[in-house]
Amino acid sequence: MYSVLLRLPFTRPLNLPPLLHHTAVTTEFAVAGASRSSRTLATRCLLPRHEPKAMIIQPDRHALLKYGSLSFVVVQNTALILVGVHSRRQDGPQYLGSVAVLLTEVLKTLISLTCALVDSGSGVLSELRGYVVHDPLWVLAFALPSLCYCVHNNLWYVAVTHLDPVTIAVMTQLKIVSAALFSVLLLGRKLGARRWAAIALLMVGLAVVQWHSLRPRGGVGAAAAAAVGRRGRAARGAAVAVVERDEARGLLAMVGLCLLSGFAGALMERLLKDRSRTSSLWIRNLQLALFSLPVAAALVPLADAEALRTQVRVRVRATLSLLLP
Repeated sequence: MYSVLLRLPFTRPLNLPPLLHHTAVTTEFAVAGASRSSRTLATRCLLPRHEPKAMIIQPDRHALLKYGSLSFVVVQNTALILVGVHSRRQDGPQYLGSVAVLLTEVLKTLISLTCALVDSGSGVLSELRGYVVHDPLWVLAFALPSLCYCVHNNLWYVAVTHLDPVTIAVMTQLKIVSAALFSVLLLGRKLGARRWAAIALLMVGLAVVQWHSLRPRGGVGAAAAAAVGRRGRAARGAAVAVVERDEARGLLAMVGLCLLSGFAGALMERLLKDRSRTSSLWIRNLQLALFSLPVAAALVPLADAEALRTQVRVRVRATLSLLLP
């Protein structure tokens, strides 16, 4: 009985199983009994006879989530602009933007409360009450972002009333500039020279586009504006008349809502990243709703007082005409 150390040099890459790829290029093994048949048998046992299966490439879930979210946001923002502008271009009575904001806040509060109850059960209300009673300053910190978002949403309806979809889509890019500025001022972030150059280039592009849109127009543009004005004058007797388009007012509304968006976003990021207080995202939304609901309700008579008085008069006259023949 004797042992032979067999060294097999590989002159080309072999399709070995993953475990064998961790070994050296040459494979050593000892075979008991130095017969040629035993060495051949050992070699055949070591090397696989079949090709390995193709490697299954798993999809990158992080990339799918990132690009899927980006695509959803693009579709959502585009649809929001188109639907908002189309809804304000209809003939006849118009809905009130302040009432739409109030209903939106009510709907968001109901959704947040439902998700919080599903997530945490009946302890949500006691947790929220504990924050209000024992940490009122923390709850009051959400008042300013709530006010900013309510005013922002009311300005949005002013913008879609007076501007076209292309101008709104371009002016929305101002949110990037305001978010960058307030992140530097409130969060202490530092932006490199390349980012500042990109922000400056974006502002120049916005200025050029708005300068072109504010120039005096004739022909089709003037005819369209005149038609909108005639519809507005013809609908004076309706509950809420179609208003005449005022591009300067719409641009001021867009600038204001973009600045409020950047400011409120920086404040919310600072509040949400506070690790001293651990609460769910739904609790934070309910804290916002504690202030957004009364603010949105208070803005209804302030933003649309004349339209409300007109609508009340029309409803009263209609009711009296039914009661008194």
